Amino acid sequence: MSDPLPGPQVVQSSLQMPPTAHIKIIHHLHSNITKPAIIPLKSSLDSELKPESRTLQPIIVESVPWTPFRNIQDFEYMEIAVQACLTKSNVNARLYGLQNGWAKGSWITLENHRDMEQALTASHAYIIPLKCVVHAKFQEGIVSVVEEEWEVG
Repeated sequence: MSDPLPGPQVVQSSLQMPPTAHIKIIHHLHSNITKPAIIPLKSSLDSELKPESRTLQPIIVESVPWTPFRNIQDFEYMEIAVQACLTKSNVNARLYGLQNGWAKGSWITLENHRDMEQALTASHAYIIPLKCVVHAKFQEGIVSVVEEEWEVG
């Protein structure tokens, strides 16, 4: 698990230029939505920009959404292994097979269950802790939720 993450990548696009201030949503592979969603944001910068300054520029991709996993294939494999409740010996056997000829050209870099556990432990640092405070009232054996608050931390 000591391989460094890839640095920023330049992606050339022939698509129409998105709004200056926007949020770009790239959907998960399992969603079957291939086109990213662009949510324009109102900004005082939009009115200051001249039309010629909105030419198509390379998009710098600085984030890797599957961090701290080495690549998306490792993330997807671990997601499947965790959801299927695979045992340590099952994970080791499958990864051994993948690394030793079952799959030609596999991008999975995990070698064993220990690698998977280390990546999953590292992923805990990326979880935003949330707590839910529920205000309820109890009357005649019925609990009614009056208010629900979500707090970070």
